[in-house]
Order: sequence, then structure tokens, then C-alpha cells
Amino acid sequence: MQSKSKRFSLSKLSISCFILFSVADGGFTLLSQSSFLSARAFHTFCGETTSQSRDGHPISVVYESDRILAIDKPHDIPHHNGGGKNDLGILSVLRQAQSRGDLGYQGRLYGVHRLDRVTSGILLLAKDAEMASVLTKAFREGNVTKYYVGISNKKRTKKKQGWVKGNMVRGRRKAWYLTREMDETATNMAVTRFFTANLAPFRASALDQQTPPMTCILFRPFTGRTHQLRVAAKSVGLPLAGDPIYSDGSTGSLSERRTCLHASAFHVDLREHEHETVSIWSPPSFASHLYQAEEDRSGLNNVVIQLMQKNCNCESILELLDRYH
Repeated sequence: MQSKSKRFSLSKLSISCFILFSVADGGFTLLSQSSFLSARAFHTFCGETTSQSRDGHPISVVYESDRILAIDKPHDIPHHNGGGKNDLGILSVLRQAQSRGDLGYQGRLYGVHRLDRVTSGILLLAKDAEMASVLTKAFREGNVTKYYVGISNKKRTKKKQGWVKGNMVRGRRKAWYLTREMDETATNMAVTRFFTANLAPFRASALDQQTPPMTCILFRPFTGRTHQLRVAAKSVGLPLAGDPIYSDGSTGSLSERRTCLHASAFHVDLREHEHETVSIWSPPSFASHLYQAEEDRSGLNNVVIQLMQKNCNCESILELLDRYH
């Protein structure tokens, strides 16, 4: 029997997100639509507002069925609890939200994949152990299509798109780096496809004029290694703006705000497990951290959409983008 999804009630100041489901017969139903730029506003779900992280950033529910919950995770929340009592991981933050009655779903949530502390965007959670196993296996075996959006303060090199492949090895001070091992000795292979777009036309209204945003990067990871995309960006000469580990020290005042990396699109087909196909689009929310002019914030939105439309190979996500744009 097909799993049924709850529908969303959106306020006029809803957070930027777009959700599309495909049902068993292959049809699509558009559930919600909202502005790309209202980064600090948030929507209501079934009449209730979503939770907030410890620094006041909203944690929005972007998808819910009887077996899956997806949120738009703010940056600066780790996956696991940290050393201090106020340094809570995302599951602990959500449990607090449940205890306050800020989250409609009151049952147990299971983590099935991770986002780095500095990364914002779509995070899928399971509501039961069986679905947790199904989703964990889908991520592990590469059956989940994922796209991330990043911003760099560096100009594009001659290689404007391509592959980053290598073995991930732990370095000093929590850093990772890529080696060229590509044979059976490579036990932690990372594979990433990347595409870039020039942001120089929007430089005039950049909030940080010394180190303005210069390049938008679209990542398509085929593996899920720790710090994979942050290392990939650095390896092609485009360290992410605000990255506390992999930047070259030229990220300016932006580094005091956040790392510009956002999990923007997910697609997973769960029909063989009696659940709908799930496709989610959540545009990056850092435009307001980058530009003063509304037209340049919208310009970044258009750049992201064009990168996706040109390079995304997932029909479900492209269908969603067509309706969004």
C-alpha cells in the first residue's frame, strides 16, 4: 500500500523550499513553493511552527510521510552531541523540539546520513528501524541522487567542470586530504562531479568587497565521505567561502557568518518498499549573507537554477525545478 504524505500549510514568509513527490504511477504532485531569499523566515507544518536551533535559526520540516521526516538543517549544528552541554547534535535538538511540542511528530527519529556541522540543507530521518535500514542502504550503495551548492571567493580556473577522484586520508587538525591511490589500496575513495558558474557580475553589491563571491559550485557526490565536498572544492582551487578548515585565509568577514555549502536536492526511489519516490529541492539560504541588492540575490538564485537545469541528470528533480522557476 502506498505511503501517504502530509501536506504543508505555508505562511506568507515561508522558508525557501520546494517539495515534489512522485507516486507509483510516475505522476508528480507539487506540494509547496516559496521564495528563494527569505532565509530566516519559516513555514508552518500542519498548523504548527517548526523548531529553532540554539542560535535562533529555524529548523524547517520540508517533507513528512508516515515513515520519513526531512528537515532543512541550519548550519553550525553537528550530527552528534559535542563536549559542552549546549553543543547539541541535530537529533538532540529535534528531541528538545518534540518535548516542547514544537514538532508535530512525537515518535523516535533515526539518523540515516550526515551533514557536516558547517553544512546546511536537506537531512533525511527515518521514523522506524526498518525504513532506517532501507535508507541507510540506499545512501551506502549510491542509490540516492544528491546535489549540493557552494560558493567560493576564488575565480574559476580553466577547468570549469569535471571530476574529483581520490582516496580520502585523515590529516592534521581535523582536516582530510586526497591522495592519487585509485587501486585496491584505496579504502576510502571519494568521487565527485562538479560544475561552476561565474558570480563576478554581482560583485558590486557584495557585502564583503575585499573578498567577494566569485564562483558558484554545483556538486554531485557519488560517494559520501567526511568533508568530501569541502576537500574537492579546495583541490580544484575553489575553497568554500567561510570554511574554517579548508579556506586559504582570504574569506574575509564572511568566515564569521557561515560556510557556504548547502544540501539542495535529494531524490530516492522507494517504491519497492511500498513508499513513494521522494524528491526534494531546498535552495541555498546564504544569499542574504552575500549581497546587499535584492536583484543580485535573485541573480544568484537564477545562477543556481541554471546550473541545475544544465547539469542535473535526475528527471524528477528537473521536473520540480521547471515548476519552481
